Amino acid sequence: MLRGLHTAARLLVARPRVTRRCSSTLPTLRKFLLEVHPDMLPAFPEAKRVNGVNVATLQAYLRESTYVGSANLLFYRKPAPDGTELREARVVVGRGVAARVD
Repeated sequence: MLRGLHTAARLLVARPRVTRRCSSTLPTLRKFLLEVHPDMLPAFPEAKRVNGVNVATLQAYLRESTYVGSANLLFYRKPAPDGTELREARVVVGRGVAARVD
């Protein structure tokens, strides 16, 4: 479950200019990935599939410094405490685009 998280963490640590500018990047990314990881959504197969694809896209973006274009990714977060409703989060990434979470 945490393999992708460790990969992202290594990538961010390998880019000191990123961690120097924003020391909260790694903890924020870790928290976000734990919220949207496909293994956290066993009762929601479609959301699990969407998150699997989008986590892989986000990891590819972090891994490749030559990633071109931008991506508007939809993630489903862990269900609310009552367990019936998924929450959504959108992440926009791209070279020359400030990453943001809506």
